[in-house]
Amino acid sequence: MLVAGNVVVPAVTAVGQAVAATVEKAADAGGALAKGIGGTAKTVLDKMGGGHYDTTAMPGQIGNMAWSRRPTSDLFRAADGSLMFVVNSELHYALLFRTIDRPEVLEDPRFATWALRSQNVAALRAIIEEALATDTVANWERRLKAAGVAVAQVKNIGEALASPQLAHRNLLQTVPGPPGVDRPVTVMNAPFLCDEDGPGVERAAPGIGEHNAEVLAEAGYSPEEIAAFAREGAFWQAPARVRAPA
Repeated sequence: MLVAGNVVVPAVTAVGQAVAATVEKAADAGGALAKGIGGTAKTVLDKMGGGHYDTTAMPGQIGNMAWSRRPTSDLFRAADGSLMFVVNSELHYALLFRTIDRPEVLEDPRFATWALRSQNVAALRAIIEEALATDTVANWERRLKAAGVAVAQVKNIGEALASPQLAHRNLLQTVPGPPGVDRPVTVMNAPFLCDEDGPGVERAAPGIGEHNAEVLAEAGYSPEEIAAFAREGAFWQAPARVRAPA
């Protein structure tokens, strides 16, 4: 994962796609269905907002913690980075502490219930991070996943962009540089795939005014008229860049 706990945008997107499919079916049947993105977001956030509807209590910020507010569904530091855990059940709670070699926690009365674990969250976190500090995020991710614990390494931008999954989906593409750049550049492709035509990126963004003549010619202007526009200053010109002093 790239940003721990950032589930709202993909969740809203997923619900929005489902709504779009429903709308299309309703239209085919002669019906109608309206669902704004704000309503979609509210539906997704109902897990967090339900208490506010009933009691008007304002939920506090929970940082990287999951919506379940379980103290073991949060971000934790290892020797060389961070891991995001999603540990919401007694089964996975036990698997977690056995895998990090802290089985005594399962018998500790301070952590006998989820309520007590939340009350003693600082002590619980200290135990987890003390154990995780003994190894790298890569090794812990491998061990915990093999044990059945939901965990993901938190990656920086460079690590995320180097993901084999992104390469498989052709999300990054290299194209010739734009005007003024004498090297290839890497750009982001669309985040979806189509059976027929990609999509794909064929070239870098054009320079300012690069296609003025072509566009005006398509609109019916003659080469002489286009040249006159240029002489009269009708085309915007980028100001000369001022170099910073060495």
